[in-house]
Amino acid sequence: MSKRIFILLVVLMSLSLVGIIFVQLFFIRNSLTNEEQQFTRNVKAALSYVSRSIEEIELRNYYNKIQPLVASGKEPDSKMIQQLFVTTDDDINNKTIIHRNTVLEERFKVPSLFFEIDADSISVSTLSNERVTKYFNNNTLDEDITISPERTLVEYSSLPELRKKLFESTFKDLFKDFPIYKRINTEQVKVLLQRELSDEGIDIDFEFSIYDDDLATKVQTDNFEKKDAYGIPIF
Repeated sequence: MSKRIFILLVVLMSLSLVGIIFVQLFFIRNSLTNEEQQFTRNVKAALSYVSRSIEEIELRNYYNKIQPLVASGKEPDSKMIQQLFVTTDDDINNKTIIHRNTVLEERFKVPSLFFEIDADSISVSTLSNERVTKYFNNNTLDEDITISPERTLVEYSSLPELRKKLFESTFKDLFKDFPIYKRINTEQVKVLLQRELSDEGIDIDFEFSIYDDDLATKVQTDNFEKKDAYGIPIF
């Protein structure tokens, strides 16, 4: 083998080795990037769960304090009735159908001492619904408009979903200016974070802090640093 061919082979082998190294570096870097992105997604998912859990726990505590008063049979402090009437004609059967949807809102005043806020009392609403459908024979209506309907369907419901949204809306308005450290403490947040991070497969030490308009609150660990921290809205 001539010296020239030997040198050429050495050069080609060196280039191949360099190429292999670059490919390996590419895959290593790509793998690290993917792992970092997955880690970020998992951390943000855990933070989202914690934020939602804190709000749900607080709302549930608020609801549990109010519900016994509402369910006690106490006469509401005020009532408001809203009604919607819809009339349809059934030409095939020669009937007139009248639908009436009634929503009753009852308001109760609850002592603010239940929530340690600066107000004499707060108002809480409950909703109930009555739907009535009446069927009239048009032949009879032509003779006497005051005639009783042939058939009446009545349905009652308590509108739990709408009532829940009213509770949530009242709660958020009531506590939006309430100090965060009076709504949640550091240990509670730490326990929730540990649980959710563990569920996401993350087992590391961490520090945290809850901020209010870019100002740190009392709900934080001792060594938290805001730089390069992950964040999610809360309250």
